[in-house]
Amino acid sequence: MQCLLCLFLPALAVASEVHPIKNVMSMIQTLDQKALAMEKEEASSFEEYQAFMEKEKKNFGKAIADLNEKIASGETSLKAMKAKQASSEEKKESGAKRLTELSTSEAEAKSQCAEAQALNAAALKDMTATIQALTDGLASLEAAKTQPAAAAGLAAERTVAKSLVTQHASLLEVISKEDEAILLDLAASSDAAPTQAPVKSHTGSVVDLFKKLLVTYKDKHAKTTVEGAKAKGECEVVQAQQTESISLAQTSQQTLEGSLAELKSKISQAQSELAEAKKDLATNSKSLQDTDMELKMKTDELKERNYMRKKEHEAFQYGLQLLAKVSGLKAPAASLVQLRSPDMRAVQKKVHAINLLHEAAQLTQSRELQRLTSELEDGAAPVAEVGKKVDQTIQQQVWKIVDDQLDDDKKRAWCEQEVNKTTIEKKFKDDVMQEIKGKIEVAQADIAELESDIETATKGVASAKKDMHEEAMLREKAKHENKDAVADAKAGQGALKMAMEHIQKFYDEAKGAAASFLQVRQGAPSPGWSEAGYTGVSADSKGSPGETILSLLESTLTSYTTMEATVNAEETQQQAAFETKVKDWKAIVAESETEVELKTQERLRMIEKLHGFAETQKLTDRQAASLENYLKDVTADCYSSNSTFATRAAERTAEIASLNASRATLQDAFNVTTGTQLLRGRGPARKTSSNALAPN
Repeated sequence: MQCLLCLFLPALAVASEVHPIKNVMSMIQTLDQKALAMEKEEASSFEEYQAFMEKEKKNFGKAIADLNEKIASGETSLKAMKAKQASSEEKKESGAKRLTELSTSEAEAKSQCAEAQALNAAALKDMTATIQALTDGLASLEAAKTQPAAAAGLAAERTVAKSLVTQHASLLEVISKEDEAILLDLAASSDAAPTQAPVKSHTGSVVDLFKKLLVTYKDKHAKTTVEGAKAKGECEVVQAQQTESISLAQTSQQTLEGSLAELKSKISQAQSELAEAKKDLATNSKSLQDTDMELKMKTDELKERNYMRKKEHEAFQYGLQLLAKVSGLKAPAASLVQLRSPDMRAVQKKVHAINLLHEAAQLTQSRELQRLTSELEDGAAPVAEVGKKVDQTIQQQVWKIVDDQLDDDKKRAWCEQEVNKTTIEKKFKDDVMQEIKGKIEVAQADIAELESDIETATKGVASAKKDMHEEAMLREKAKHENKDAVADAKAGQGALKMAMEHIQKFYDEAKGAAASFLQVRQGAPSPGWSEAGYTGVSADSKGSPGETILSLLESTLTSYTTMEATVNAEETQQQAAFETKVKDWKAIVAESETEVELKTQERLRMIEKLHGFAETQKLTDRQAASLENYLKDVTADCYSSNSTFATRAAERTAEIASLNASRATLQDAFNVTTGTQLLRGRGPARKTSSNALAPN
């Protein structure tokens, strides 16, 4: 633009009172004012745009902070749920194994009980047949007694003995060797000729032997019946316990599976929410980065346009000065003045140069410029020499400003590096603190759960021991009662047996006496008098003497025997049930005590781990505080001054531009012909920062 104006100046310079380039200077002023108005309008629009973008950045920043907090909390919660899932999976596997063991044990117990009941039923069937055979045999023997021939009774005894030995050989296992010999002898002689001598056992007649066998088998039948009932009851108790245990285990397993399914659903939902939050975080972070980048680009564009407008304004002003110089006109407040003489223009140049020197000396605080200004004002030195010294001094000031900018750029780079590095380290420590906080919360929850389980198990042990003691006291009381009942039954049996023995002996002797009486007495019987001997009283005319009382005594003896067997069976059953309960209680106590011991050890380990977390948290907190203090110090050192790096760079750029403008004017005023470029004469070794002269 300067060269273009130079081409038109000779043609426009005409001698008249009103200079012909007035319109040109007016147009330049109008364009300059229009550019300034556009700059103000753009500045106002940019302020609104910048406020909007800063608000967007703030919104994105808040959203990112909320998402980071949500992600940290979600990760902590997800980790705790996964730990709980692993524990539940382990409990589920253990429960399934326990359920399998219970089912196997139930099947084995059912099989054993069925086998025992089958054996008991077979034994009872055999005993019933033997009892019936003995009863039938005794009836045959009693019928044989009514026959007059003794041989008939002996034959009956042999027949019965043979039938018992051949069909019920098991009764030989429950009698003495002597009685066994008698039975075998009778059975073997069943086909021989009958003898007149009766066969006797060590306990009496064959009838007595059969009666004793009948009583023995009835007692055995009663005991076997009681034992079978007891075994069946025990089986039913065990099966009921096993069924209940299986039911409880199945219920517990179903509850655990339901909780596990719900937990898996929560974990899936938490993972989905966490992934969505991370996705939103990435989107918002990208949006924040894009917004920041866009704002920076727009800011740089505005600075570039302002810089170009400033250069344009300088060019317009230079053009006005040039037009005024070549035409002899001035353009103060866009008005033209008449041409002055060359001498007057030279004086004005000198005055203007001195004013510029004062401004430059004040701006740079340079004593050398102040001294040169004084010499120029006093005329103590030639103008040309002063001009060269002024040019050199201004150039040195420019170099100093560039050096200061380079140092400021280095400090800015160091500050940004330290702030970024410290911020990243602080963020890492904050993340570690958050993670440790989550671990502490999980550990505290685990410790609380362990303490609750330990308390519950301890109470269970105390309750089981109390129940065991109470049950033992009840068992001891029942044992004494059963012992007294058995003693009474045995005493009754002894008394009844003695009574039966004496009464039987009496009736046997009475029969013998009656027979002797019939053999001794001869002649016709006395009128009104029975010639038969007295053999005892009978309940009716059909029964034999003593039969009723002996039958009653025998029935009573059987009742006492049955009572003894029943009480013994009940005692055995009660003792077995007590031992089963004690065994179960001991198993529960042992299991609970083991659980208490294991969970106590686990609690101690968790407390130790919690202490480790707390120490790590304290150390990390101190490190984070140290980083935060260092960040504050760096920030205070780098950014707490009244001016920022960008402001200082802009001020230096403006200062250099002002010095260059003053230098150009001074060179023209003093006719200095040295180069007016900013760094001319310094050589290629000196380089400036890319940001040294550019606005930021």
